[in-house]
Amino acid sequence: MAWKNNERADKLLNILYRGDLNTEEQIKKYLSELEQLIPADDIVRQEKLLTHQCWNHEIDTIAKQELALAFAVTHEAKFQSQAPSATHTDLLLCKAFFLEYAGQADDALIHYNAAIEEAYKLESPKLIADGLNLRGAMLSYRGEFTPALKDLITAQSIYDDLHLDYWARNNMNQLATSYRRMGDTKTAIQYFKALEKTYNEHENFNEAIESNQQIAFAFEEQGQYQQALVHYQKSYDYWQSKNNLLQRSVTAVHMAGSLLKLNQIKKANKLLNDALLYITINQDNPYSYMQLYFAQIKLLENQPQLALAHIKEAEGAFNLSDNQRGLVELLQIKTTTLAQLALWKQAFEVQSEYVQLHLSLDKKSISKLTTEMRTRFDVDLVEKENRMLIEAQTQKQKMLDTLQENEYLQRIIIMLVALILVIVSIFAYVQLKRKTRFKHLALTDELTKLANRRHCYAKANIYLKNALKHKSPLSVISFDIDHFKWVNDKWGHDIGDKVLIAMADICSKLMRKSDIIGRIGGEEFLVVLPNANREQALEIAERIVTSVAQAQWQHLTPEQPQTISAGVASLTNESSLGQLLLKADQGLYLAKSAGRNCVRQV
Repeated sequence: MAWKNNERADKLLNILYRGDLNTEEQIKKYLSELEQLIPADDIVRQEKLLTHQCWNHEIDTIAKQELALAFAVTHEAKFQSQAPSATHTDLLLCKAFFLEYAGQADDALIHYNAAIEEAYKLESPKLIADGLNLRGAMLSYRGEFTPALKDLITAQSIYDDLHLDYWARNNMNQLATSYRRMGDTKTAIQYFKALEKTYNEHENFNEAIESNQQIAFAFEEQGQYQQALVHYQKSYDYWQSKNNLLQRSVTAVHMAGSLLKLNQIKKANKLLNDALLYITINQDNPYSYMQLYFAQIKLLENQPQLALAHIKEAEGAFNLSDNQRGLVELLQIKTTTLAQLALWKQAFEVQSEYVQLHLSLDKKSISKLTTEMRTRFDVDLVEKENRMLIEAQTQKQKMLDTLQENEYLQRIIIMLVALILVIVSIFAYVQLKRKTRFKHLALTDELTKLANRRHCYAKANIYLKNALKHKSPLSVISFDIDHFKWVNDKWGHDIGDKVLIAMADICSKLMRKSDIIGRIGGEEFLVVLPNANREQALEIAERIVTSVAQAQWQHLTPEQPQTISAGVASLTNESSLGQLLLKADQGLYLAKSAGRNCVRQV
């Protein structure tokens, strides 16, 4: 049953991801089903569900808007430590959207920028497109058309390449809106009519009515107010039928604007008063225009003081959302109002502000062709990167889909990989042991297991350099077995080898950890004593000679106890190991001359 639940959950998550749903009721139903299907320990699917829950909060009342923003803020903070991750980036975009909706445009832009940067780090085309779409829509609303079109055109390219039709239509809607705001209303109307038709064909009725309202805006900007009212009325009736009083009130505000242009003041005033029951400062865009239209009515009714109060409310809301286009319209009305009140100085100051702002907007509102060409230059560079991202993402998604379709195969693959890793680890361990063994053999005398001549001399040279550098003592003992040739001749080389082994064992037990003892010839041995002065070296040498002489040799050479002769040399003015060894050999020669089984120091 678990795999069936997973299959169903993945299907629903994919539908939500693609936006292939028609109504809010369907979305609610699927989200509720997913909550039942996905177990708490399925972290990956739980995180996907969480992002969809964030985006699908209702925001038709102030209380719901506050809940939506609180949800986004809380959960984005929980995933902050995982950034960049797909879940955190999606929640960051959700948080930015609700901040923008709450009128905190500057904070929203900061979060949009951060989310887009994360999306590029993740190489996630869908998240990149989502971020660019949201940021582009906000920049367009603020009148910053060049960066807005750059974002929206790039997002359009990604959505089209990913075949995400719903999101491509949504982004096209924002592009058409930007063209309308730039003044190219003819192109905008063509886009919106095509979009409205497509939305209706896919039964996306909310989006279709939004396109219809954008057509109304475009007609209004062309000065065709009667045409605009036809489309506004269509939107008004739709939201009325859906009992969505907030959206109906927003449409009513826009209708009032066109009615005022047609000098139908009573109808406009009635719509605005109805809207006043549902629209607050939290809906900064419709609120600002509602107050602006109230000001116009009061001005036409020769009540400039009341008009000024509404202008103040509108100005605050326009500044809150940084709507410079609205501010230009407001400043014109404010100038007229102040003039009616004979406040000439203030009227002149406002008029100057209007001129400056208008000039600023004129710089932004360049022709469609110039803006699009400038934007397209940058977009073409970005599109190459986007195509590469999409190709990589497509491959990743194919791999993910394959693994999710057959979780049993996934476990088998993991087991095989683990087995391979174990085999490789064992092989590597064996190779390392073999390498270590070969190295040991290369440095060890095969018979006695002591250091061989090469290793012994190499370590002695290291100790010598250290002693010369730090002016520390260093001594060596050179010794060999007395009459060893007679042992080989009388008892054979096999006994001779055993004598050598026994000799190495006796001497090794007398060494310090830092000392090194090695066999450097047939019966010749060398002991290197770092940090040992003359007295200490002599004492160690005599202990070795005594221990060898007192050892039990009857089982090897019953008629001949074994002895050694030793020469000791300590570092004085020598600068090379050869000089020090020569002194030790001289001591060994003196010990032999003195009758053997003794120590001599040079």
